[in-house]
Amino acid sequence: MIISNVVIIKTYFPDSFPIAISFSLSAGAVGMMLIPVITEKLANIYGWRGSLLLIAAMNFHNVLAGALFRPLTSTRHKHSYSTQHDDTADSARERRTVENSNSFRSDEKTTYRGQYSPVNAPEQGCSENKETQSGANSCLDSKKRMTVIQNCEQSLGVSERNDEISEKDRLIPKGQSRRKPDDFKSGSVEEESKATTVDGGCMRSLIELFDLRLLYDFPALNPIMIAVLLSGATTTGWVAFLLPNALEKGYNMDKAILLASVGGLWNFIGRFCIGYMLGKRTTARTMFVICNLICGVAFCLDYVTTTFWGLSILSALNGSTIGAMTVLISLMIEEIVDESRFTSGVALAFLFLGLGEIVGGLFAGWLYDISHTYVIAFIALGVLNVLGALLTAIVTFLPCSLFRN
Repeated sequence: MIISNVVIIKTYFPDSFPIAISFSLSAGAVGMMLIPVITEKLANIYGWRGSLLLIAAMNFHNVLAGALFRPLTSTRHKHSYSTQHDDTADSARERRTVENSNSFRSDEKTTYRGQYSPVNAPEQGCSENKETQSGANSCLDSKKRMTVIQNCEQSLGVSERNDEISEKDRLIPKGQSRRKPDDFKSGSVEEESKATTVDGGCMRSLIELFDLRLLYDFPALNPIMIAVLLSGATTTGWVAFLLPNALEKGYNMDKAILLASVGGLWNFIGRFCIGYMLGKRTTARTMFVICNLICGVAFCLDYVTTTFWGLSILSALNGSTIGAMTVLISLMIEEIVDESRFTSGVALAFLFLGLGEIVGGLFAGWLYDISHTYVIAFIALGVLNVLGALLTAIVTFLPCSLFRN
């Protein structure tokens, strides 16, 4: 749903896309703060089945909202013009094809007609001896006799070869084919070539389906995608272990929930304000580097922070930068790829973000199982943020690597 949301915003607000996408994605932070509280209240009143049914009914409002969208007027006229133009071009192409085929047939007939020879042409062997009728007749009789003799010899040779083949077939075990070793070799080579062709066709289909040539046509996307994956890992690690980290430091559940509320509020602020902060001198890649560095430093400072106010400040820094980076992903794709391939670029970026979110929780949990403390996990998440900042800085400060010449 987030991909369709980004594409719709890009279509309707191409000139003010940073502000529009910030305003749109900030609503997701509000939902993440309100839905858990609403779900708990509904579960106490209607039970889990009733609460899930009501949440599903709320989700069906997205269908009604999507039905209200209409294509832009300019886009519709442009599409109709292009359709008419394509129909005209197709009809003209068909007429040219028919004319070319007719001309080819007429040329073919004339060519073959010129190559025909009369049936009753005189034989060369007999044309030299035309002095008398008897000589011609004797020549024809001799040629007929030679033809009969040759036909008999050929028929005898074919019958002998057939007898030999049938005798060999009797010696071959039942169920096996009579093929030479060379035939088996050529068959295996053909089968291997067919398998290679099928594998290459499947790989080519996957590349065309997901438009993976973006990573080749725009080399800047390669470090950006790795940075996005690391950002997804830190996001999941922070969301999953914010409350356990506060409990480990000695605070009760109420204060831990308050820390989560502070982080959720600043996540909304970060998403909402990042679009207004971008200007002519500031690019999305530069802001992504800054947000990664701030988030990484906040993760590492968790090692020396024990007070509630200090943890609240760190939670605010993590929440705001993580929310801003969620918006900056789409803006970075807009800066790098062409407009015609923006949808494929956004889909690929959020694919890497989802993979990072899957890995992040497992990675942080594995570190906790080894060290038995959440501090080490938070420091590792900070290191991932710093690594993502370095990868994005390569693309930001080396503009020659943005596109492939």
